[in-house]
Amino acid sequence: MRKADAVVDGKRAGSTKKVTAVVEISSVVGIDDVERAVAGAALLEEAGVNSLAVVAGESCADEASERCEAGEAVFLEI
Repeated sequence: MRKADAVVDGKRAGSTKKVTAVVEISSVVGIDDVERAVAGAALLEEAGVNSLAVVAGESCADEASERCEAGEAVFLEI
């Protein structure tokens, strides 16, 4: 696996539980971006780290958007 564009620690609003976000950033988020973020988050989960797959970009391609809507990753429009 290649390095993620960003790895960020934080807490979800209203929660005290720490979460580590694995973030892939692209102008147009594609399926490869979603798969990389999901794979990175899965590796952290296997190591016992509460994680979240995140993709960020100006827009999201159809298949990538469908995967985000299915809950595999969170899409952030930037």
